[in-house]
Amino acid sequence: LQDGMILMRTLQYGTLALSGLNLGVSVAGFALMEKRLRGMQKQLDKIQDAIGKITTDRREDEIRSTLADILSDLRNIDSLHTRESPAGAAEALQIALDRHAGRLETHFRREADTADRKAMTLDHLERLWALAAAIRLCHEASLQALFIGNNLATVESNGLSLAEGHIALLEMVSPDALARLVARHDPTFHTKALEQAHLLSDGLRGGVESLVGQASIARTLMATGTSGLTYLREARDERARELLFLPA
Repeated sequence: LQDGMILMRTLQYGTLALSGLNLGVSVAGFALMEKRLRGMQKQLDKIQDAIGKITTDRREDEIRSTLADILSDLRNIDSLHTRESPAGAAEALQIALDRHAGRLETHFRREADTADRKAMTLDHLERLWALAAAIRLCHEASLQALFIGNNLATVESNGLSLAEGHIALLEMVSPDALARLVARHDPTFHTKALEQAHLLSDGLRGGVESLVGQASIARTLMATGTSGLTYLREARDERARELLFLPA
């Protein structure tokens, strides 16, 4: 974990302690990932009418199309560990998922930019949360594909690089500033907006922890001579061993 902690301190996020429960690659089956993604889609559908700007129609279509592509790619990610030779498919899916995340990051940056905004609604905050959650899902699935392809050195480098990108998104999010913008639109929502903005900020921090943790796991696997595919297969199949959790 040393490299990960150095990265945190270098970027002035040393307080983001790496939790042991966040270090594992996400090995949840497709059913759980699909449920999360469909929840994001429903949330975006719910708030579209509330945002209601004609100029955003094309953007909404692009986001929906990207989420549909992500859903399709997640289905394939979920089946990779059962294939005899998954490396080729894993590489293609990893590249596609990184592209999806890049598109969503463009939307997130535009929505999170408060420089020229005079006010903001709670719906915009929920939209930011949905975009951030989808970006994190893409990143974790992308790294999972690299683990499956046994590209452990790339997992390590990409994990740290993606973590820096997540930190850049986090730096755009000021809970106080977002809450004030919502209060300008409706003062009665200030407290609720502040709570939601902190949830958004905490979620981005959690993404940093997860990405750095996966990079650390890749380094450990390389040091022990364990393949990424073997690691994921065993992690998915593990049902019996006890988990010991020692709180700090």
